[in-house]
Amino acid sequence: MADAAVISVSRLPLARTRAGSWALPASVMLVAAVSPFERALPGSIFGLTLTTVEMAIVVALAIGAVSWMREPSAFEWRTAITFPLVAIVAGAFVAAFAAPEFRGNALRVAARLGVAAMLFILVANVGRSDRLARQICAALLAAAALVGAIALLELAQVPWVLNALKQFRPGFHVVGGQLRATSTLFYPTITSMFLEVAFALGLVWIATSRLAFAGLVLTGAGVIATFTRSGLITIALSLAVYGGILFLRRRQLGRRSLGEGGWSGEHRRLALLAAILVALVLMSRSPQMLLARMSVEGSQDWYGASYDVPQRLTVRPDSFNDIDVTLTNEGRLSWQSTAEPPFALSYHFLNADTEDLIVFDGLRTPFARPIDPGEDVTMKARVRAPGYPGTYLLIWDVVQEHRTWLSLEGVYPGRSVVSVEGTPVGAPLPSRGRMPSSVMRMPRSILWQTALTIARDRPLAGIGPDNFRHTYGRHLGLVAWDVRVHANNSYIEVLAGMGAIGVIALAWLLFAALRSGTRSVIDASDARLPIVAASFAACVAIAMHALVDSFLTFTPTYTVFAVAAGLLFPPTGDHAHRL
Repeated sequence: MADAAVISVSRLPLARTRAGSWALPASVMLVAAVSPFERALPGSIFGLTLTTVEMAIVVALAIGAVSWMREPSAFEWRTAITFPLVAIVAGAFVAAFAAPEFRGNALRVAARLGVAAMLFILVANVGRSDRLARQICAALLAAAALVGAIALLELAQVPWVLNALKQFRPGFHVVGGQLRATSTLFYPTITSMFLEVAFALGLVWIATSRLAFAGLVLTGAGVIATFTRSGLITIALSLAVYGGILFLRRRQLGRRSLGEGGWSGEHRRLALLAAILVALVLMSRSPQMLLARMSVEGSQDWYGASYDVPQRLTVRPDSFNDIDVTLTNEGRLSWQSTAEPPFALSYHFLNADTEDLIVFDGLRTPFARPIDPGEDVTMKARVRAPGYPGTYLLIWDVVQEHRTWLSLEGVYPGRSVVSVEGTPVGAPLPSRGRMPSSVMRMPRSILWQTALTIARDRPLAGIGPDNFRHTYGRHLGLVAWDVRVHANNSYIEVLAGMGAIGVIALAWLLFAALRSGTRSVIDASDARLPIVAASFAACVAIAMHALVDSFLTFTPTYTVFAVAAGLLFPPTGDHAHRL
């Protein structure tokens, strides 16, 4: 029961403050609790649609504004990173107004950065109380544990869970045929980033609550379920940073009760948590899958095949035929028909003259044994011929059931010309349009090079925040491209979107954050040390993961970023002690 009271937001004892009684800290905890459960609200305000998370932030900021008007001296906006943050927000608006196109999108993103900065100030004022800071972390960890549990159920493909998650995103995501859990957020990497920060902040409870330990396990398991490489790295980094800070600072403070070698019960719990998460990683996927995920970037790198098939065939209408073919597995995954999701050889039929699709889902011929990378297999493939005479193109294709066809991953299929001769069986099959085109997923190196090219073209103010995704395809000569794709590096994204203005402000922020964060670690009291260590680890996780992904435009992630920074950088003004 005592542990349950630690995590349950409804039972958290909220201390009254001069700046708004219990309502202000409660509103901040509400923001933390609902941040991973974003859904659009019905209707709009001034033409803008708000989400559940945005509404919670608006409520918290409104309560903060009322509290400030009632007692201005109880609030302090000056922190170690306030001025750099203001510079970034101002630079975002300048870049948005100067954007050559998509100005409305850029202005919306600049406004979001402004909201994130205000939320940071609010959390910084509330979080200077150790007790309230811990309670904010508890609310966030409780939400993250729920997200992690849902991610595990999603990975197990529980039908009612998959159906319920359609309220948060349209479908599921895969890489190399492996399901990547998204839980209640929009994309697996966004889910991972949210959970990584919540995990680091939740470490503050590891020494005092068994329920929090279980929450950390679920949160870490959620990251594992997203199959995000950077997430696994940053979780390990958070454990190392948090444990290292506690070890070094407490030795410096002269605490000799830590036991032999300087390790405390807290460190033993950290080691146990790390061991459990490593075991979960090893059990989550096969060694081949884990190795492939760590060594390749996109789905196209997972698959490869070559087909040795007859050039011409003659068959009867609607006949079943066993055709000798030889395949070579040139990818990184074994083709297995007995494991989920299974591989099989299949085919498509096209009209020989127009190449319009006639039959998409051909019969499946399973592999008698696993075909490992580099191996050949000769087999008899079962093919059912179209029922109407004519000349067709038989497109040979390997399918990974419920995941993908290799031709959709950029693998060139086998082709045979088939003459169907004899008495028709039924009417001609109608055309079903063209074959689906392969999905081109740009590797990070290409995206980064494109962003740098854009930055060279507009070096001062860039093309506007978040406008890279709307324009990168044009620079690559594409007619159509996925506008959900960012630069996959937050720093390069800022360079392309905000130019030198943004980069200078961002460099100032990083320098100020590193200097102040290090000073906070050095100066932290024994009581305050866990909060400082956890929030420092969270900020390190953000900075490191930002090297390979972009998160600044998503409400759940900029919300959790503001919470982490607010807990690490308390107000520095003359009245900072008064809340």
